[in-house]
Amino acid sequence: MSNDIWSLLLGLGAGLACGFLNTAASSGSAVSLPILLMIGLDPVSANATNRIPVLIGAVAATASFHKRKALLWGLAVKVLDEAPRSANARSLSSGLTLWHFIGTTSAN
Repeated sequence: MSNDIWSLLLGLGAGLACGFLNTAASSGSAVSLPILLMIGLDPVSANATNRIPVLIGAVAATASFHKRKALLWGLAVKVLDEAPRSANARSLSSGLTLWHFIGTTSAN
């Protein structure tokens, strides 16, 4: 068999394994990313290609939770609204801590 057929069979097998792992434990990327690299994709393309099924899975899960009325949209909006401020506060806090550490160690 040619290399292309082996790559196709490897991709098919990895896709099935990744689908199972994502359903069972959200770990499909642990299999798919190395396979994409093994078949010759560069790291950036492999990572970008690997994000597509993750996005599709997230959209499908959101739709499923919404359909079953199991998604608390009010809470989701509050979390999404607060997330950028929280990230900025953590970043600022880390920066100030580092600045304080540098200032106190250089004064000695």
